[in-house]
Amino acid sequence: MDIPNLHDATLLDLSLQWGKTSTLIARFQGGHGQLIVLTVLDVKLLHCPRENPWGPSVSVNDVSSTPGSGADLHRIAIEIQSGDTILVEGNAVEWAVESASAASPVARRLLGDGA
Repeated sequence: MDIPNLHDATLLDLSLQWGKTSTLIARFQGGHGQLIVLTVLDVKLLHCPRENPWGPSVSVNDVSSTPGSGADLHRIAIEIQSGDTILVEGNAVEWAVESASAASPVARRLLGDGA
């Protein structure tokens, strides 16, 4: 799947599951109540500054994908409108997009639209 348009989306949360294979999950709220989930498998690098050089923000400016620093690695760069750029490298990258009407109860809670 191509990278969804995340300009002006809200970064809801970012988590790293540290186990046998580390997995990063980042969730975004896009336009029209969409829940967009980035999953990076077998994470090898995570750089997550929060210095706010342009001022505080939770909105996304741009997302790009390039080859990683090692063989078979993918690099995702998430530029936040604060001026910070989150970098993650892993062996596999997956994107999922759920519309507001099709979102699971958990997704609706994350988006503030359900019990």
